[in-house]
Amino acid sequence: MAGYSFRDIATQTLISDDNLRRIIKRCLVVAPDRRIFGFRALHPGLHVVAYTRTKPVVSNFVLGTSCSSGFAGALGQLFLRFPWLRKRVEKQFLGQNDDGEYVEARKSIANIHRELLEELKGKLKTGEWPLNTENRGYSALQKHLHALLKTNPTAYIRERSGEEAAWHLRIGKGHPRLIQAWMPFSILELDYVRQDAPGYIEFEDRYGHLHKLLVARWYVGLLADECSGGISGYHVAYEAEPSSDTALQTVLSSLMPAAQDDDAPLMRDVVPEQASLLPNLIPLYARQGCCLLKVDNGWANVANDFVNNVIDVLGCAVEFGVPRAWWLRPFIERLNGKLAERGLHRLRCTYGSGPDDPRRREPEKEAARYTLRDRDLTAILDAVIAEHNTVFTPEKLFRSTIRDTLEDYAIRPELDWVPQPLPNASEPELRLLMHKVVASVRGSVKKGVRPYVQFDRCRYTNERLSSDFTLIGQKVELQVQRMDIRKAWAVVLSTGRDLGQLNPDARWADWKYSILARRVMNREALASPADRDPQSVHETLKARRQALIDQKPKKRSKREALEIAKLQRQIAYDPTEKPTTSSAEHRSRDLRGVFAAFRNTRRDDDV
Repeated sequence: MAGYSFRDIATQTLISDDNLRRIIKRCLVVAPDRRIFGFRALHPGLHVVAYTRTKPVVSNFVLGTSCSSGFAGALGQLFLRFPWLRKRVEKQFLGQNDDGEYVEARKSIANIHRELLEELKGKLKTGEWPLNTENRGYSALQKHLHALLKTNPTAYIRERSGEEAAWHLRIGKGHPRLIQAWMPFSILELDYVRQDAPGYIEFEDRYGHLHKLLVARWYVGLLADECSGGISGYHVAYEAEPSSDTALQTVLSSLMPAAQDDDAPLMRDVVPEQASLLPNLIPLYARQGCCLLKVDNGWANVANDFVNNVIDVLGCAVEFGVPRAWWLRPFIERLNGKLAERGLHRLRCTYGSGPDDPRRREPEKEAARYTLRDRDLTAILDAVIAEHNTVFTPEKLFRSTIRDTLEDYAIRPELDWVPQPLPNASEPELRLLMHKVVASVRGSVKKGVRPYVQFDRCRYTNERLSSDFTLIGQKVELQVQRMDIRKAWAVVLSTGRDLGQLNPDARWADWKYSILARRVMNREALASPADRDPQSVHETLKARRQALIDQKPKKRSKREALEIAKLQRQIAYDPTEKPTTSSAEHRSRDLRGVFAAFRNTRRDDDV
């Protein structure tokens, strides 16, 4: 139409000048979506401008009674006369009190209508609308307020249906995902799920008697591939709440090869290969990096050690989800529910999906009746994961198993899968579980105290550090292994000089424990300053465990039993292994994300 006159357009289209100008004006009207209507205005029967009544409202009587016919647009005409009345009615209905006026919670339309009539007293004549109708404009007011659902749905649903319903409006907006996983191991999702069945942990006292203690429900970390739906890593954490250790151990379980367990697994028939995770089933997928790791904004995921170590080792970006926005990671959230339904929810001692679940019938008594131990729950979870990766045929993969699909990607070049293996010399088990802290070099020339670095009441030094007194007072970056605190390295921040691996002092050299476990031991040592030796602290923890065993079942703390179970895993008296040992045996890892050396020393552990 640009450059043509109205006469030429009328000649070619047989549309008159007046009609053409009317059509152009309709197309230029701004629509509710803040764009011009454009060609949408040409749709038959479409109103580009809301109807506004101009004719005065006159009483309509049929057979001597008042009726509501012929009053179209009367409410809008009333609001044009009293614009403040329209704002007040809508704010009361939507629960908005911007001007500080008290607003009744979820105020009914009947009360709003009654107050509307009270406001109009003295302002309208007897024959004017709505005083001249049978229902006094109630139907018109009801339709107007219900129409707010289209113009302001969030405020409408929040006030009339509640905050939970308004929160659900974030789901299903129809926006396409900006980043999609087209290849295996391109996007991984990490989440934690609380085990849904009670378990007992067994202790043997000094007389050889076996005792069972009910422990609090612990968490399981899951790492899954968004493209294939397979589970590449998981870790059982004896913790009431997930920590950064749980997160790092879960990620590490997808990088390290599985170590054979000393004892036969509970469900050998279901897991014949003693392997359930994808890196263990398909060797080519071991030690694979990723492009993006999706996590929620829990404390375990926002910790500096987790974010920095994951980005450093995997070379990926980390995406934090919005609080309570499970739909941003729908796969891992749905996977948690599926694993529970296939596994622990099938037990008679299950907690179910909630307190009102009919399957929940005194779960703790049922667990005691069937002697369900914590390692039994772990074996069931291991079997469910193996079944998920090797048996089930999801519709997404055209009824092929996850294992078969990933093997096709590995052996068929036409599928264009690009592996992202980590370097063999990267030692992810060391770098991923590394805790970094800035410390000062201590020492004294006057007193003849050689330079050292102190962390958690333990002194670290080596020949290179102890012989250089010029380092006293300088800042170093101390890197400590989270699961074996005897392994530490240091770098001078000012010069970048590598001081190498440091050794702890002699009293700590024979103890293998995590950072959290040693902090527990330090807390016990500070409570009794006379006994700060690790052996004394070890005896204190053992006495506490024995006191817990001797208590009556009703007085036993499940959280305390869970803490002792965690310490039993992380503390071990191991004088044979030196701090500088770095053989392949100590880099091996079992299916649950626990170092094999930790598991082997657990038999001789007294905690």
